Amino acid sequence: MKITKITVNNLHSLRLQATIDFSSPPLSHAGLIAITGDTGAGKTTLLDAITLALYGRIHRNKDAKDVMSYGAVESLAEVEFETHKGLFRAKWSIWRAHKKDDGDIKGPRRELSQWNSQRDAFEIIAEKAKEVDEQVEAVSGLDYDRFCRSVLLSQGDFAAFLKSGEKERSELLERITGVEIYSRLSMAAFERNKLEQQRLEDLRQSLELTQAPGDEEMAAWDQALTRYQSEGEAISVQRDQLQKQSQWLQRLKELDERQVLLQTELQATELEKTENERLKVQLQNARKAAAFQPDLALLESLNQRIDQLKAEIADFDIQAQTARQKLDESQQENEALQETLSALQADFQIKYPLWEKALALDAAIQEKDSGLQAQLAQQAAQEKTWTELAQQLEAQSAQLKDWENIAQTSALWLESHASWQSLPQQLPLMQDKRNELRLLWKELQDAKQKEEHTETQLADITRKLDTALLARQEAEEKLQQLQTEFERLAPEYYAPSRQELLHLLVQEIEGLNDKQGQLKQWADIQSVYQQKLKMVADMEDRLSHLQLEEEDVNKTLMVALDALDDYNQRLQYADKIYDQQRQIANYEKDRELLAEGEPCPLCFSTHHPFRAHAVKPMVDEARAVRDKAQQQYNQALARQQSLLRRQNELYNETKRLRGSEEGLERLRLDLLDIEAQLVSAESAVLPGFVRPQSAKGIAELVSNISESLADKRRRRVQLMELDKSIAALEKSAQLASQAYAEAQGAHMLAQERGQAASKWQTEINAKWEQSVAQINALLQPYGLTFDVEQGAAIFDTLQERATEYAQQRARLEEAQREKAAKAQRTEQLSEELTRLQERLDALNLSVATQRAVLEESVAERKAVLGDEDPQTARASLQTAIAQQQALCDQARESRTALEKELESLRRLHQGKTNELHTASNNMEALQKELLKKLKKADFDSIEALQQALLEPDVLQQMEENLQEHEKRRFELERQWKELLHNQAQVRAKSLTTETAETIAEWLTGVELQYRSTMQEIGALREKKSQGEQRRQEAQSLLEQIAAQENTCLRWSKLNDIIGQADGKKFRVFAQGLTLQKLTSLANRHLQQLNGRYIIHKSQTEDLALEIIDTYQANNKRSMSTLSGGESFLVSLALALGLSDLAGKNALIKSLFVDEGFGTLDDNSLDLAISTLENLQASGKTIGVISHVKALKERVSTQIQVKMKGNGFSEIAVSG
Repeated sequence: MKITKITVNNLHSLRLQATIDFSSPPLSHAGLIAITGDTGAGKTTLLDAITLALYGRIHRNKDAKDVMSYGAVESLAEVEFETHKGLFRAKWSIWRAHKKDDGDIKGPRRELSQWNSQRDAFEIIAEKAKEVDEQVEAVSGLDYDRFCRSVLLSQGDFAAFLKSGEKERSELLERITGVEIYSRLSMAAFERNKLEQQRLEDLRQSLELTQAPGDEEMAAWDQALTRYQSEGEAISVQRDQLQKQSQWLQRLKELDERQVLLQTELQATELEKTENERLKVQLQNARKAAAFQPDLALLESLNQRIDQLKAEIADFDIQAQTARQKLDESQQENEALQETLSALQADFQIKYPLWEKALALDAAIQEKDSGLQAQLAQQAAQEKTWTELAQQLEAQSAQLKDWENIAQTSALWLESHASWQSLPQQLPLMQDKRNELRLLWKELQDAKQKEEHTETQLADITRKLDTALLARQEAEEKLQQLQTEFERLAPEYYAPSRQELLHLLVQEIEGLNDKQGQLKQWADIQSVYQQKLKMVADMEDRLSHLQLEEEDVNKTLMVALDALDDYNQRLQYADKIYDQQRQIANYEKDRELLAEGEPCPLCFSTHHPFRAHAVKPMVDEARAVRDKAQQQYNQALARQQSLLRRQNELYNETKRLRGSEEGLERLRLDLLDIEAQLVSAESAVLPGFVRPQSAKGIAELVSNISESLADKRRRRVQLMELDKSIAALEKSAQLASQAYAEAQGAHMLAQERGQAASKWQTEINAKWEQSVAQINALLQPYGLTFDVEQGAAIFDTLQERATEYAQQRARLEEAQREKAAKAQRTEQLSEELTRLQERLDALNLSVATQRAVLEESVAERKAVLGDEDPQTARASLQTAIAQQQALCDQARESRTALEKELESLRRLHQGKTNELHTASNNMEALQKELLKKLKKADFDSIEALQQALLEPDVLQQMEENLQEHEKRRFELERQWKELLHNQAQVRAKSLTTETAETIAEWLTGVELQYRSTMQEIGALREKKSQGEQRRQEAQSLLEQIAAQENTCLRWSKLNDIIGQADGKKFRVFAQGLTLQKLTSLANRHLQQLNGRYIIHKSQTEDLALEIIDTYQANNKRSMSTLSGGESFLVSLALALGLSDLAGKNALIKSLFVDEGFGTLDDNSLDLAISTLENLQASGKTIGVISHVKALKERVSTQIQVKMKGNGFSEIAVSG
């Protein structure tokens, strides 16, 4: 692989685009190229551009997005390289959103192209990051890590490797060669073997804890279980008999208590009987009075109409009086308006001639004023021009004086600062000295920082030493606390280890969990038993209740039929009244056509009394009464139909229940089966517990077991966490002891490094003082002395002085030019101002003459009409006359309308008076007819009829109350009969003659005996279950142990070969092989570079190297005996060997060496440069990055990275 071209744009300090073409002269003719520049100029950025373009990464482990130059909006890295597969170009770029300085960084965008010779252009072969990485590796044979080791030589790392101790050599070699995976494999094998051994030990301990019973013990448990089951069945029969007797006595007690309660309720029903009789009489009177509701409604309607007519007649009287007053006021207003109109018309005839004369004078004045305004505008324009010229003249004079002052001031300043004239020639020399001081200052600061770092590191190591000791003590104290807490939370039973105790606790939790499930199952069976029992009782009660409800519905239906007949009669009467009123309304128009003396076409009578005094029809009132009666009838009919439906439903339901006695018998059989299940479940659940007597007791028992189970689970979790913490602390205590020992060794090493750093700082201080003396000699003519803190300010001051001197010189020349131009312009303005003043005087005389003529015309106009506008005055008076004429017309129309309104009110008053007389006669006739009907119905007066009437909802509520009372009385009588029947049935059974207390006492004793037997049965079953489970667990553990032993054997063999806790065993072995291969490859390059030395791997130390000097009879000696140049030679050979090792089959023709020359003396540097020059003979292009001056002088072909004043750099190629 050979790199042919590098293009960068906006990477770190390399601002703007720059291209380095290795295929063009002078770079194409040079095998050794120096990449030079000041520290921070951007030399190493070129290497960043190579790795970015090829792999999208930076070899200095920085974020790729941090490379964008400050203030840039896009960055580019592009590399063209050549392999045996052709010419390729790799690109990498990033950019800011919307091309703005503060936009977010986007990308990167990558691509790989291949040169197409036929099209004479690059063609893209990959654009996605993953595809680009794969293609670059495919065409170059190098991935990112191998590229960094092959192309970017790690000569500096190998130089440190040659001088390091055994531990540091291992770490450096692991980092340089990338063989850290072998350490991880060694540690992984050790940890896995340890884990598998622990698993095997845990399985063996679990097998010891599993105490499986033998066959004889299992057979003894079976015999005892059979004996206890027989005893339990006999006790169960006795217990069931006593339970039935106890239930029979309880049932008798409940029936007696119910009998006393029913007697009390029946007595209360008898007391309500008198009040119900009174309500029945009131209900009958209300039903009779309801028939007269249409007549009362008609009478009330006539009374309301009479009151309405009287109110309307009084209102008409008031309206007529008001209309007459308005008529008088309208007459007076009309006369006043007419007088005002006549006065306005006379005034118009007088003013008309004056208006005409004033209009003629106004036209003449306007014409003269227009001429005067034109001359005034011309006068103002010339005055403005004169003022502007005067201002310009004044300004030019002031500027002329200013430029004269500036010229004089600049000349004086230049004379007083003549010594500054030589600054432009002296500044470059000072700048070179300053750069030398900057480099020395950096080295001095590095030395100080290294010394401070060494002191800080020593202090840190001392603190770590104290911390490690304290950590070890704290770990031991915490371990003791956790062990005490574990013992406190642990159960009381004995266990030889924490793991065995946790295992016993898990078994106890599993037993309680099984017991909880069995108890819940027994509670579910008990719940089903109670539900079945309730279903039987509910079916029997339902059948009895339906029979009583059927009797009640039959009685209520008879009452509803009577009420329906009554509402039907009311409806028929209301229909009759409604038809009469409609007929009266229908003949109303025909009655108006009758004439006195002429026969009626219907009855042929010639006398028509109702024609003059007609009866007003009451159709709406009669319809309302008829609708209300219809509604009451419909409600009664709906109630009757509802009762009929309910009667049918009760009949069908009773029939269905009587036919389902077979289902009732099945429920009773189910109860017997459930009782048997309860007995069986109790034998498995209740051993060890007191038998609960209710559902609440069962729930409490389940809750107690759940709480105990939750407590044990919580304790198990706490113990497991404590066990993990104890194990972790035991490991931490061991690691703390190891850390303490390592800290002691690091403390001694830090003291040695501190002494070396102090010596280096003393040497740099001497060089610094010499350079400061040299630069002070250059600064002395300018009155300045170099100071570190003010160094930049001093050179800025000198630069500012040079710039200021040049500016003052240019200022003097500019002032002389401007002074001559301003003097000429001042003279021109003075002449123009004189000519303009003459024209302005003539124009002022003409304006004064025209203004006098205009004032005479204005005075004449004021004498005629003053300031009044004739057109406005004439239009205003004409408008007033027209408005007054309109007011007069409007007043006449208003008076006519008032006269018509008064006549209309008189006619309406007469009509309402006639209607009032007719209504009064009709009301008197209706009252007489109604009183006759009331006497027949046993009502003394209309007031008595009104008192008897009730609202429909009140009437309905009274009927429902009476029905509800009857229903309740029938229900109590039915319950009484049922109670007597049930008492007789229960007493007939006569299950016992003993008292309830005696039965309860016997039942308690039997229950205790039965519970004791069931507990024994449950305990035996639990023992058998746990015994079988432990036997199965033991067999399973034996199988697991056999399998785990095979696994442990396999991992133990691997651990013996490569395993170690710190990974050293396999790492050192792999590194020894790698180092042996590396030295073989390095010796090939070393023979080409210098044939004197051979690198040899030590036989006594694993990772140590020795040097064989062929010029001294192949004498072997330590690498520490080599000089600086010889060490560089060996480290470079090792770096080239690593390049071959990492590159595998890839042919590397471009190599880069970053620094490594700053610490070499002159002789060693000469040897290093000669070595690099010899290396180019192998056909490789080598780029050496350095700021060493001697290197710049020896290597003619250079890529120079030059810093500019704005913090950025530019690239130049020389050679």
